[in-house]
Amino acid sequence: SLKWFQVQSPTVTVLPPEVGLLGQLEELSLSCPLGTLPDSVGQLANLKTLSAMDCQLTRLPETLAGLQNLEVLVVDNNQLRTLPVGLTLLPKLSTIQVLNNPIEALPPEFARLRHKLSLWIGGNAMGAEAKAQLKANFSNLSLHLY
Repeated sequence: SLKWFQVQSPTVTVLPPEVGLLGQLEELSLSCPLGTLPDSVGQLANLKTLSAMDCQLTRLPETLAGLQNLEVLVVDNNQLRTLPVGLTLLPKLSTIQVLNNPIEALPPEFARLRHKLSLWIGGNAMGAEAKAQLKANFSNLSLHLY
C-alpha cells in the first residue's frame, strides 16, 4: 500500500487519472510541467500533503474539496489566479503555501473559515490594497505575506 508518491521530471506532462486509485496515499509530491491536475486527485481520501510546485498549473480542481484529511497544500511557482472555494470545506487543512503565482485575490469564502489556517502568499499580483483587505477581512487566517 503506497503512502508516498513523487514525480519530479521536466518530461512528465500528464498525471494519469488512475492516480485516484492510490487509496492509501498520504503524500503526493509533484514537480513537473503538468498544466493541470486530474479531477481524480480528489479521490485520494487519505491524502495529508499535496505538493505541486513548478507544475505550470492554471487552476486547481474543485474535486480537492473531497480531500477531507488534507492538512498541507503547497502550490508554489505555478500560474494560479485564485484558489478553489472547496478548500474552505476541508476541516484538517492547516497550511496553504501559494508563493509566486499571479493571484490577485482570495474568494470571500475564505473569510468564513471556521478553523485557523496559515496562508503563505507572496510573489503575486496582489497590490498593497488587496493585501490590506486580506489582513482586515480574513482574521481567521494566519497570514504570511511577501
